Amino acid sequence: MLHELGIAAALGLRWLHWIAVAAALYGVLRTAAAIWQGRAWAGSDAKTRLRPRTQASLRWLVGGAWLALGCAVAWPVVYAASVSGPQPPGVWASMALAAQGWFPSWSELGQWHPAWVSSWRPDAGVPPGSRALARGEQAAAWLGAAYLAGAGVVFARQASWRLAAAMVVVACLLLAPGTPRPELVLAPATPHTFRQPPTDFDAGRILAGARHYQQLCASCHGAKGRGDGPLAARQPRWPSVLGPALFEHRHAGDLHWSVRQGLGNGTEGKAGASHAYGAALSSQEAWNVLDYLRAGAAGAELADHPGWRQALPAPDMALRCARLPQVQRLRDLRGQRVRIHAAHAGTPPVMPDPRLIDVVLRPGDPLHGPPGSDVGWADCGVPDAVSAAAWQAYAWVAGREAAQLDGAQFLVDRGGWLRAYQAPGDTLAWSAPDTMCEPGEIAPDQRTGEGLSDTLQRIDAQPVRPPLFRARS
Repeated sequence: MLHELGIAAALGLRWLHWIAVAAALYGVLRTAAAIWQGRAWAGSDAKTRLRPRTQASLRWLVGGAWLALGCAVAWPVVYAASVSGPQPPGVWASMALAAQGWFPSWSELGQWHPAWVSSWRPDAGVPPGSRALARGEQAAAWLGAAYLAGAGVVFARQASWRLAAAMVVVACLLLAPGTPRPELVLAPATPHTFRQPPTDFDAGRILAGARHYQQLCASCHGAKGRGDGPLAARQPRWPSVLGPALFEHRHAGDLHWSVRQGLGNGTEGKAGASHAYGAALSSQEAWNVLDYLRAGAAGAELADHPGWRQALPAPDMALRCARLPQVQRLRDLRGQRVRIHAAHAGTPPVMPDPRLIDVVLRPGDPLHGPPGSDVGWADCGVPDAVSAAAWQAYAWVAGREAAQLDGAQFLVDRGGWLRAYQAPGDTLAWSAPDTMCEPGEIAPDQRTGEGLSDTLQRIDAQPVRPPLFRARS
């Protein structure tokens, strides 16, 4: 709730900023017109003074500029606080001092998530020094006091009050300490830093992303993103490994920007325009590539740890459910616990459980007869048209080859997050369902050894910790 309110407040501040800019321009035009027409001044000689109409015009100008300044500093901070979570006060003070929200895009005034306007962003992974934080807080306090005193300059009626307010402004500016360097407190940002994928984590799009990756990226980064492609040694710097750490420490929007715009300017040994695929990939295709890499990273996590370390939505897919005709896709089952059983037609079924909605996933085998007829024990099946793509997507998130997925099971919580995995042939133990909830390292051999009931209790006991990539399921 606070997340949505904060984003709405940032949107309101962006609108208010442009209204204030319009008011300042209105004051400029009125003042210029009065001067042009010789009507700005009243009286003559020593008694010359501004006409009341000219004074009002100047109030429009100064008041609009004052309000626009406040909005330009405030809206990036409010937006960043809404999408990145709590931070120390010194971080927000430094963010305000580094804000560059002077002219938010007019075309994005109707969008909840605009392009990011600062070169910096808050990041929980950046350990800021206490001295830099304190200095930022002090600078922000003095500059904030100067801004509030500026209201007296703008709105005070008596000249003596305006003069006093102006003196306070000057005193605060002189007493304000120098601001800390942004890199001591904040992390570098891109215009897409806080953007998230606009579509669901979908099995078909994951497969499409795999095709684009093999065409454009595998020659350098390797078929599985390990940085061992045939052209890797010819690059100015060695291609990075596109594994779990990529998604653990970088925002989704920054990754999207890197895919389309590149990582550098092509100088000083950095990969530049040759790495930018903005012309070859549409925005959605770039998100598809990242979804494919995220699926592969999840499989790598499962191979090295007792469970998925970062929360991952269950890949969405079309369903046909004889018992639930209103359900068309996996996402329609949000609010229910779901068990997905990947099985060939001849594989023994799992025991139905009234606590779960059972979905059977076939590897592209034809489903004969009415919907769900060959999976009568289950609640839902996957149509032929999408079953092959879904089978491959779930094989990737399990860290297995597609031919080895037969018999695997996946548990999906009520929020649509993948929580636990049971390998083929392992009829008792599930992977740990809460490794994406708890910080800290877990020994790779620390398996749960628990059955379905205990695993479901652990799933219900702890909600997932939203990741940087696909923060919502």
